[in-house]
Amino acid sequence: MGTALWGELQLLEGAIAKNAKAYCLWMHRLWVIDRLVELGDTEVLGKELMLCTKFLKLDERNFHCWGYRLAISGRAKMSYADGLTFTTEKVNANFSKHSAWHYRANLVGLIRSLISLFLGLF
Repeated sequence: MGTALWGELQLLEGAIAKNAKAYCLWMHRLWVIDRLVELGDTEVLGKELMLCTKFLKLDERNFHCWGYRLAISGRAKMSYADGLTFTTEKVNANFSKHSAWHYRANLVGLIRSLISLFLGLF
């Protein structure tokens, strides 16, 4: 089954390269990733983060890719600091990147929620 899923990822990468703003392609790709992770293939998450970087170099404003990166980051259990570092690099390269700012706002919102939860416990 894993081989078929990897084939599906290759097919989806080609489809996304042709139409990177098709929401259904990104959602299907996430579904495939979840199946691979269920089968124990967690190294796919790092590969997906590199793929996101590649696609964001082609179109830095692709909010589908930004959203996908946020989902993959969560599955990879990346630290919020890593996410903020990534967006800081993108914003420093071009201050008017609205997608990078939006991604950052989502991260900050998650951090604030965690802090509130933590403080609420004590």
